[in-house]
Amino acid sequence: MARTRSFQRHLRRQANPLDGTDVVGASASEQAPVSSKPVPNAAMPWAKRRPFSGYRFHLVGALARALRHAPEAYGVTLDREGWADLTTLVEHLRLRARPRWKRLTETEVLELIAADPDERFECRNGRIRSLYGHSIEGLTVGSVECPPAVLYHATSADLLANILRVGLRPMSRCHVHLTADRDYAHRLAEAKQEGWVLLAVAAREVSRMGMRLRRANRHVWLAESVPPLALRVVDGGTGAASPCLSAVGSPGSDSTGDGCLFLD
Repeated sequence: MARTRSFQRHLRRQANPLDGTDVVGASASEQAPVSSKPVPNAAMPWAKRRPFSGYRFHLVGALARALRHAPEAYGVTLDREGWADLTTLVEHLRLRARPRWKRLTETEVLELIAADPDERFECRNGRIRSLYGHSIEGLTVGSVECPPAVLYHATSADLLANILRVGLRPMSRCHVHLTADRDYAHRLAEAKQEGWVLLAVAAREVSRMGMRLRRANRHVWLAESVPPLALRVVDGGTGAASPCLSAVGSPGSDSTGDGCLFLD
Protein backbone atom coordinates (compact mmCIF):
# COMPACT_ATOMS: atom_id res chain seq x y z
CA MET A 1 0.00 0.00 0.00
CA ALA A 2 2.83 2.40 0.86
CA ARG A 3 4.43 1.83 -2.55
CA THR A 4 1.08 2.33 -4.26
CA ARG A 5 0.50 5.66 -2.55
CA SER A 6 4.03 6.76 -3.32
CA PHE A 7 3.52 5.96 -6.99
CA GLN A 8 0.21 7.83 -7.04
CA ARG A 9 1.90 10.92 -5.57
CA HIS A 10 4.62 10.59 -8.22
CA LEU A 11 2.03 10.50 -11.02
CA ARG A 12 0.22 13.48 -9.54
CA ARG A 13 3.41 15.56 -9.58
CA GLN A 14 4.24 14.45 -13.12
CA ALA A 15 0.76 15.28 -14.38
CA ASN A 16 0.15 18.69 -12.86
CA PRO A 17 2.83 21.14 -11.69
CA LEU A 18 0.12 23.40 -10.32
CA ASP A 19 -0.61 21.04 -7.47
CA GLY A 20 1.29 18.84 -5.05
CA THR A 21 4.17 19.86 -2.81
CA ASP A 22 7.13 20.38 -5.09
CA VAL A 23 5.59 21.87 -8.21
CA VAL A 24 2.47 24.07 -9.75
CA GLY A 25 4.23 27.04 -9.26
CA ALA A 26 6.69 25.55 -6.79
CA SER A 27 8.79 28.13 -5.04
CA ALA A 28 12.27 28.39 -3.61
CA SER A 29 12.78 25.83 -0.85
CA GLU A 30 9.20 24.62 -1.35
CA GLN A 31 9.00 21.11 0.04
CA ALA A 32 5.92 20.84 2.23
CA PRO A 33 5.70 18.00 4.75
CA VAL A 34 3.13 15.31 4.06
CA SER A 35 0.28 15.56 6.53
CA SER A 36 -0.35 12.58 8.81
CA LYS A 37 -3.95 13.61 9.44
CA PRO A 38 -6.49 11.00 8.35
CA VAL A 39 -8.64 12.26 5.51
CA PRO A 40 -11.26 10.61 3.31
CA ASN A 41 -9.68 8.77 0.41
CA ALA A 42 -6.25 9.49 1.86
CA ALA A 43 -4.43 7.70 -0.97
CA MET A 44 -5.83 10.17 -3.53
CA PRO A 45 -7.01 13.37 -1.78
CA TRP A 46 -6.93 15.20 -5.10
CA ALA A 47 -9.34 12.73 -6.73
CA LYS A 48 -12.37 14.93 -6.15
CA ARG A 49 -11.02 17.45 -8.65
CA ARG A 50 -9.63 14.92 -11.14
CA PRO A 51 -11.70 13.98 -14.19
CA PHE A 52 -9.59 10.86 -14.78
CA SER A 53 -9.00 7.67 -12.83
CA GLY A 54 -7.52 4.25 -13.42
CA TYR A 55 -6.45 3.70 -17.04
CA ARG A 56 -6.67 7.36 -18.05
CA PHE A 57 -5.04 8.62 -14.85
CA HIS A 58 -1.92 6.53 -15.49
CA LEU A 59 -1.89 7.50 -19.15
CA VAL A 60 -1.89 11.21 -18.24
CA GLY A 61 1.09 10.56 -15.96
CA ALA A 62 2.99 8.75 -18.71
CA LEU A 63 2.34 11.53 -21.22
CA ALA A 64 3.50 14.12 -18.70
CA ARG A 65 6.75 12.28 -18.01
CA ALA A 66 7.42 11.74 -21.71
CA LEU A 67 6.71 15.32 -22.78
CA ARG A 68 8.08 17.21 -19.77
CA HIS A 69 10.91 15.29 -18.18
CA ALA A 70 12.24 12.16 -19.91
CA PRO A 71 11.35 11.94 -23.62
CA GLU A 72 14.25 9.58 -24.30
CA ALA A 73 12.66 7.00 -21.99
CA TYR A 74 9.63 6.97 -24.29
CA GLY A 75 11.48 6.82 -27.60
CA VAL A 76 10.76 10.41 -28.66
CA THR A 77 12.71 13.63 -29.07
CA LEU A 78 11.39 17.13 -28.43
CA ASP A 79 12.06 20.11 -30.66
CA ARG A 80 12.72 23.57 -29.23
CA GLU A 81 8.99 24.17 -28.74
CA GLY A 82 8.45 20.87 -26.96
CA TRP A 83 6.78 19.02 -29.85
CA ALA A 84 7.14 15.26 -30.27
CA ASP A 85 5.82 12.86 -32.89
CA LEU A 86 2.48 11.46 -31.71
CA THR A 87 2.71 8.20 -33.66
CA THR A 88 6.15 7.38 -32.25
CA LEU A 89 5.01 8.07 -28.69
CA VAL A 90 1.87 5.94 -29.01
CA GLU A 91 3.84 3.07 -30.55
CA HIS A 92 6.31 3.15 -27.68
CA LEU A 93 3.54 3.11 -25.08
CA ARG A 94 1.79 0.29 -26.90
CA LEU A 95 4.86 -1.92 -27.26
CA ARG A 96 6.93 -1.21 -24.16
CA ALA A 97 4.70 0.16 -21.43
CA ARG A 98 1.75 -1.25 -19.50
CA PRO A 99 -0.02 -4.32 -20.91
CA ARG A 100 -3.30 -2.44 -20.75
CA TRP A 101 -1.96 -0.02 -23.37
CA LYS A 102 -1.23 -2.69 -26.01
CA ARG A 103 -4.28 -1.51 -27.95
CA LEU A 104 -3.74 2.20 -27.33
CA THR A 105 -4.57 4.36 -30.34
CA GLU A 106 -3.81 7.93 -31.34
CA THR A 107 -7.55 8.58 -31.25
CA GLU A 108 -7.65 7.64 -27.56
CA VAL A 109 -4.85 10.08 -26.81
CA LEU A 110 -6.62 12.85 -28.73
CA GLU A 111 -9.87 12.15 -26.85
CA LEU A 112 -8.00 12.24 -23.53
CA ILE A 113 -6.49 15.62 -24.35
CA ALA A 114 -9.83 17.02 -25.47
CA ALA A 115 -11.48 15.88 -22.21
CA ASP A 116 -8.79 17.29 -19.92
CA PRO A 117 -10.07 20.45 -18.16
CA ASP A 118 -6.53 21.23 -16.98
CA GLU A 119 -5.40 21.62 -20.62
CA ARG A 120 -2.05 19.96 -20.02
CA PHE A 121 -1.34 18.90 -23.61
CA GLU A 122 -1.80 20.02 -27.18
CA CYS A 123 -1.90 18.07 -30.44
CA ARG A 124 -1.43 19.57 -33.89
CA ASN A 125 -0.51 18.14 -37.30
CA GLY A 126 0.45 14.73 -35.94
CA ARG A 127 2.55 16.16 -33.11
CA ILE A 128 1.97 16.41 -29.37
CA ARG A 129 3.44 18.55 -26.61
CA SER A 130 2.91 19.52 -22.99
CA LEU A 131 1.86 23.12 -22.51
CA TYR A 132 3.54 23.58 -19.10
CA GLY A 133 5.39 21.77 -16.32
CA HIS A 134 8.71 21.12 -18.09
CA SER A 135 11.97 20.34 -16.31
CA ILE A 136 13.95 20.19 -19.57
CA GLU A 137 16.00 23.33 -20.14
CA GLY A 138 16.09 25.13 -23.46
CA LEU A 139 12.46 24.69 -24.50
CA THR A 140 10.31 27.64 -25.55
CA VAL A 141 6.70 27.02 -24.60
CA GLY A 142 3.85 29.47 -24.39
CA SER A 143 3.61 32.87 -26.00
CA VAL A 144 4.79 36.13 -24.45
CA GLU A 145 1.67 38.21 -23.83
CA CYS A 146 0.46 40.99 -21.59
CA PRO A 147 -0.97 39.15 -18.55
CA PRO A 148 -4.06 39.96 -16.51
CA ALA A 149 -3.57 42.49 -13.74
CA VAL A 150 -3.53 39.73 -11.12
CA LEU A 151 -2.49 36.07 -11.20
CA TYR A 152 -2.52 33.54 -8.34
CA HIS A 153 -0.19 31.01 -6.78
CA ALA A 154 -0.93 28.45 -4.05
CA THR A 155 1.73 27.41 -1.56
CA SER A 156 2.27 26.04 1.95
CA ALA A 157 1.98 28.42 4.88
CA ASP A 158 5.26 27.36 6.47
CA LEU A 159 7.09 28.61 3.36
CA LEU A 160 5.44 32.02 3.29
CA ALA A 161 8.05 33.97 5.22
CA ASN A 162 10.83 32.79 2.92
CA ILE A 163 8.76 33.44 -0.21
CA LEU A 164 8.02 37.01 0.86
CA ARG A 165 11.75 37.47 1.41
CA VAL A 166 13.13 36.00 -1.84
CA GLY A 167 10.07 35.79 -4.10
CA LEU A 168 8.81 32.86 -6.15
CA ARG A 169 11.38 30.80 -8.01
CA PRO A 170 11.22 27.55 -9.99
CA MET A 171 12.46 24.41 -8.31
CA SER A 172 12.48 21.23 -10.34
CA ARG A 173 10.62 22.97 -13.17
CA CYS A 174 11.84 25.59 -15.61
CA HIS A 175 9.22 28.17 -14.64
CA VAL A 176 7.10 29.42 -11.78
CA HIS A 177 3.52 28.44 -12.58
CA LEU A 178 0.72 30.95 -12.01
CA THR A 179 -2.98 30.88 -12.80
CA ALA A 180 -5.57 33.46 -13.74
CA ASP A 181 -8.30 31.26 -12.25
CA ARG A 182 -8.58 32.07 -8.55
CA ASP A 183 -11.03 29.25 -7.87
CA TYR A 184 -8.64 26.78 -9.48
CA ALA A 185 -5.75 28.05 -7.34
CA HIS A 186 -7.96 27.82 -4.26
CA ARG A 187 -8.77 24.17 -4.97
CA LEU A 188 -5.07 23.40 -5.39
CA ALA A 189 -4.30 25.08 -2.08
CA GLU A 190 -6.98 23.18 -0.19
CA ALA A 191 -5.72 19.87 -1.58
CA LYS A 192 -2.45 20.32 0.30
CA GLN A 193 -4.03 19.03 3.56
CA GLU A 194 -1.98 21.36 5.73
CA GLY A 195 -1.67 25.08 6.33
CA TRP A 196 -1.78 26.90 3.03
CA VAL A 197 -1.83 30.39 1.61
CA LEU A 198 -3.04 31.85 -1.63
CA LEU A 199 -0.82 34.55 -3.11
CA ALA A 200 -1.87 37.21 -5.58
CA VAL A 201 0.77 38.31 -8.08
CA ALA A 202 0.78 41.82 -9.58
CA ALA A 203 1.43 40.28 -12.97
CA ARG A 204 0.86 43.28 -15.19
CA GLU A 205 3.18 45.44 -13.10
CA VAL A 206 5.80 42.70 -13.22
CA SER A 207 5.44 42.63 -17.00
CA ARG A 208 5.92 46.40 -17.16
CA MET A 209 9.18 45.97 -15.27
CA GLY A 210 10.47 43.95 -18.23
CA MET A 211 9.89 40.44 -16.87
CA ARG A 212 8.31 38.31 -19.59
CA LEU A 213 5.30 36.16 -18.75
CA ARG A 214 4.26 33.41 -21.13
CA ARG A 215 0.71 32.22 -21.53
CA ALA A 216 0.62 28.41 -21.57
CA ASN A 217 -3.12 27.83 -21.94
CA ARG A 218 -6.46 29.38 -21.02
CA HIS A 219 -5.39 30.22 -17.45
CA VAL A 220 -1.82 29.01 -16.77
CA TRP A 221 1.01 31.53 -17.06
CA LEU A 222 4.76 30.90 -16.80
CA ALA A 223 7.35 33.19 -15.23
CA GLU A 224 11.08 32.81 -14.67
CA SER A 225 10.63 34.26 -11.18
CA VAL A 226 8.41 36.66 -9.25
CA PRO A 227 9.92 39.35 -6.96
CA PRO A 228 8.65 39.74 -3.39
CA LEU A 229 7.22 43.21 -3.98
CA ALA A 230 4.78 41.70 -6.50
CA LEU A 231 3.22 39.32 -3.94
CA ARG A 232 0.25 39.72 -1.63
CA VAL A 233 -1.46 37.20 0.67
CA VAL A 234 -5.16 37.03 -0.18
CA ASP A 235 -6.32 33.87 1.58
CA GLY A 236 -5.10 31.15 3.90
CA GLY A 237 -6.15 27.87 5.48
CA THR A 238 -5.66 26.50 8.96
CA GLY A 239 -3.12 23.85 9.78
CA ALA A 240 0.02 23.10 11.72
CA ALA A 241 2.02 25.62 9.71
CA SER A 242 -0.47 28.47 9.89
CA PRO A 243 1.15 30.37 12.81
CA CYS A 244 3.70 31.56 10.23
CA LEU A 245 1.01 33.92 8.96
CA SER A 246 1.25 36.02 12.07
CA ALA A 247 4.78 37.06 11.08
CA VAL A 248 3.58 38.73 7.91
CA GLY A 249 -0.05 39.50 8.52
CA SER A 250 -3.35 37.70 8.34
CA PRO A 251 -4.80 36.27 5.14
CA GLY A 252 -6.41 39.03 3.13
CA SER A 253 -4.48 41.76 4.93
CA ASP A 254 -2.59 42.84 1.78
CA SER A 255 0.64 41.43 3.21
CA THR A 256 3.64 41.81 0.94
CA GLY A 257 7.38 41.84 1.05
CA ASP A 258 9.34 45.10 1.05
CA GLY A 259 7.46 47.57 -1.16
CA CYS A 260 4.35 46.79 -3.14
CA LEU A 261 3.30 46.80 -6.80
CA PHE A 262 -0.41 46.57 -5.99
CA LEU A 263 -2.10 49.86 -6.67
CA ASP A 264 -5.59 49.07 -5.39
